[in-house]
Amino acid sequence: MTKQSEYTESHTNLGIADELQDKAFRDQFFRTERELDIPAQLKSLRKLRGRNQEELALMTGTKQSGISRLERSSHGNWNLETLVKIAEALDARLSVVIEPYEMVIARFKAEEQRSDQSAAAPEADWLNPFGKLLEGKAGESAATPQPKAEEHENEKVRGAWNS
Repeated sequence: MTKQSEYTESHTNLGIADELQDKAFRDQFFRTERELDIPAQLKSLRKLRGRNQEELALMTGTKQSGISRLERSSHGNWNLETLVKIAEALDARLSVVIEPYEMVIARFKAEEQRSDQSAAAPEADWLNPFGKLLEGKAGESAATPQPKAEEHENEKVRGAWNS
């Protein structure tokens, strides 16, 4: 499961897809999404690797207070090079995705439809972007998530977008 699909799953019952048609709402929604998502990912990955803030600060050449600020930041003003250093220190890949809003709306709509079909659908823990990985100790292997149906839908939308 991709990070995008996990996040989409957590918003399926909010009726966001229709509201995303409005540009002002969409801009604020995407900004807020980043402001919540990036700090949560940083903290989760640090914990997954069994590191505390001081250790990560030493690994990245910054102060513990700087790591703390990044993990609780709500202003969304992250330096890309700082994020790269943290990702490298924690043996991770930094991925920046710029996608057309039409693809985001299509993903939300597909998930809303799937959610409507199954009221018993599992909910994603969007504050824990690494899911079951955190249940294991650092260094233990974890099962690779399997692709879901919405990823197939996303491929259709990408194909139409790239045409």
